[in-house]
Amino acid sequence: QPTVPAGSSVLPGHTQGDETPTDHDQEVAEPEARIAAVADAVSVARGAWQDAMTARDRAVVRVTTTLPPVPELPGLGDRVEALDGLRQAGQWTELATELDAIEQQAVAAAERSREAERTAVALVDRRDELRGLLDAYRARATRFGGGNTDLEARYAAARELLWTRPCDLAASADAVTGYQQAVLALSGRRRRS
Repeated sequence: QPTVPAGSSVLPGHTQGDETPTDHDQEVAEPEARIAAVADAVSVARGAWQDAMTARDRAVVRVTTTLPPVPELPGLGDRVEALDGLRQAGQWTELATELDAIEQQAVAAAERSREAERTAVALVDRRDELRGLLDAYRARATRFGGGNTDLEARYAAARELLWTRPCDLAASADAVTGYQQAVLALSGRRRRS
């Protein structure tokens, strides 16, 4: 069995200065368990990436905006596959270093993917929120200003923006705000009269 140089980083089950692991079963089991754990972290990163891509694809057809890029997974799967070769060759220091690096990159990629997913979902949610707000003020306008042509025109413009795919969120938000202000102004005048 290859030896681990004193002072190098080692896998669990190895201590500084040991020439061989204390137990052959532990020597085999611990690196395999660590490789499996890192492979799981890469799998989680792949799942988060896929979720982010799905959310991004959904958002792109629904809203016009610049979405942050979904991070790539820099060959993590290939690197995980190469780990067994390091284990079989007894290259414990290189194996430990590569395990740490892959795990850190997988965790970071998963978090960046989750953030990209949250951003994409939030944009579609914002469009849906604006649609709900427009409908709520439409109901209020009906009570106070049914037949008001200015309100009807503002409503039609806002609705057109919100139901166009992809939806221009900034223009839609402005149109809904304008409609909301007009409804509030009209309802305030109606109360005073």
